[in-house]
Amino acid sequence: MSTTKKGAKGMRAGGRATEAGMSFQAEVGAFLAVQMLAGAAVGQGFGLKHDERIIALRFESGSGVDDVIVTLSGGGKVSLQCKTSLSLSSGETSGFAKTIGQFVEELAANPALESTKNALAITLPVGESKTLDTLEAACRRVTAGGLTELKSGSQKERTAFDTLKKVVDRAWKKHFDTEAPDYRRLASLLRVRRYERGDKGAMRIEGAALLGRALFGGDSAGAAPFAQLLDAVREL
Repeated sequence: MSTTKKGAKGMRAGGRATEAGMSFQAEVGAFLAVQMLAGAAVGQGFGLKHDERIIALRFESGSGVDDVIVTLSGGGKVSLQCKTSLSLSSGETSGFAKTIGQFVEELAANPALESTKNALAITLPVGESKTLDTLEAACRRVTAGGLTELKSGSQKERTAFDTLKKVVDRAWKKHFDTEAPDYRRLASLLRVRRYERGDKGAMRIEGAALLGRALFGGDSAGAAPFAQLLDAVREL
């Protein structure tokens, strides 16, 4: 009986985690939809040209990085994986390994993916999985000067990037026949983007105000439309 109870608790915990993840993904999707409707400049948030705007959104595409695909006005795209938390682990079955595996799959499917117009983004709630910020800092170093540039970084940055390399090495063999892993190219595309979730979080407050200002005559008029938009995105 104890095994059954533990199993049931595990299933409930897994269900709650999945529900929380889908809720966060819907919040991010609704906020991006508002930015698209308002014609807001979004490039800077993804390390791209400031004046990039969203012209299309696709949810759960079913291939590669599939949570949210953001098509940009400059001809590129941002592919987002939304996570409520993500440990920096090289384990084969870890969430991090799965996410990076999807990024590598995206590179294999799109050989011409340029970092000046595109990004592969891990989106997280503010305050969660802070080691991913260390990894992003390491990626910016590698983007600027290659792997040797890590020597000028911290030990934490080097350790974080070593973890990334282990995961990339395994994933690369699945999707590329002969090429050696292009760590610098992946690093140049990888972004960590954070959003403050929840009813009183900045994402909903700013999203509602932006929607109200753009379409309903004022910041205060956007709360109800944003809630309706969020419900609609949850159903996608």
